[in-house]
Amino acid sequence: MLSAEGGIFATVAGRYSSTPNMDVFLKGHAGDMLRVDRQGRTEHVDHAALTLGLAVQPEIITDIAGMPGFRGKGLLGRLLYALPESNIGRRRINLPAPPAEVVSRYDTQLQNLVNALYDWDDPARLQLTPEADAELLALETRTEPRLHPETGDLGHLADWAGKYIGAVARIAGLLHLAADVDNGWRTPIGADTMRAAIRLGEYFTAHAVAAFDAMGSNPDQHAARDVHAWIERTKPERFTVRQLFSKLPRSTFPKVADLEAPLDLLEQHGWIRRLPDPERTGPGRRPSPTYLVHPDLCGTGAQPPSTPPETADPSNRSTGHVRSPVKTATRSKEMLTLAEVCAEIKISRSTFYEWRAKGCAPKCYKIDNGEIRVSRDDLNQWWSERRDAA
Repeated sequence: MLSAEGGIFATVAGRYSSTPNMDVFLKGHAGDMLRVDRQGRTEHVDHAALTLGLAVQPEIITDIAGMPGFRGKGLLGRLLYALPESNIGRRRINLPAPPAEVVSRYDTQLQNLVNALYDWDDPARLQLTPEADAELLALETRTEPRLHPETGDLGHLADWAGKYIGAVARIAGLLHLAADVDNGWRTPIGADTMRAAIRLGEYFTAHAVAAFDAMGSNPDQHAARDVHAWIERTKPERFTVRQLFSKLPRSTFPKVADLEAPLDLLEQHGWIRRLPDPERTGPGRRPSPTYLVHPDLCGTGAQPPSTPPETADPSNRSTGHVRSPVKTATRSKEMLTLAEVCAEIKISRSTFYEWRAKGCAPKCYKIDNGEIRVSRDDLNQWWSERRDAA
């Protein structure tokens, strides 16, 4: 089932029956027996198999988390996610068509694969070489501690990460058959193919973390990230709400009032500070509120992360200083948000997730709402290890 829309999720959630019915998706993933009883007829499939490929808007990822039973029954844990960065506004126009020989070879290989396997009554059992088996076993050994509910970075994704090894094995099988359409089912999967599958698995792990993070976040957080991204991109030392509103897309912020919550959230985290409103000296429109930007974000105070900028007296807003979101190392109990960590390291969220999937990111903690936190001590230690390695 291939679709450019996410309407199938509404159907699964019970659009026509008022009761969620996802048996065909759950059993089609595992190849289990499927039996459907309807008034006057019964359908029976010994080994159900279903391929699902959907290209949906990011909002759909957020919506499906709230659909009844989708996570509890394991549907969300069976999907592989990819959240590519939008290239709208940066797309290359009028690209040349793919070479004819590439298109022809792809079409031929795909038809040959279908023709070679479609009439099989029994499943083709793919074997692993000892080297490939060792690669998969090593991956499983590395992954298991990451599933621990308290200390593992994938503990909050146990429903998805518990199926991660199986997903990698499936990817390896697909790569193996695609590389040798005629005889792939006769030969074992090699170590190089398994390593390629593991690399793809790391990609899907990073994107699964991002997808489930989006499912658990709220609209104010998304809006705050959009505002933060604008500040990081344009690097103003100060801005008014009216200026900000004129630069942001109306599809996301239809009204000026929609900026109140994200600005308040950014101020709570210390990235901006609202200046006192000037006294009104006559009639006319009230001046638009003005915000100062933290020096690390606007580029005027680039300092090493281990030496945070001086923190001004919070009671003196006229000094022009902004409270630093980065505290000194003596306050070891401080927990940083993911946005703060990414800003300090100067990487994107997707890069952080990729590092985390590879086990080379700072140690993370998951709080009750599913968000990620990093302790100041752990981040300082991470920086220290990077300096030692250099």
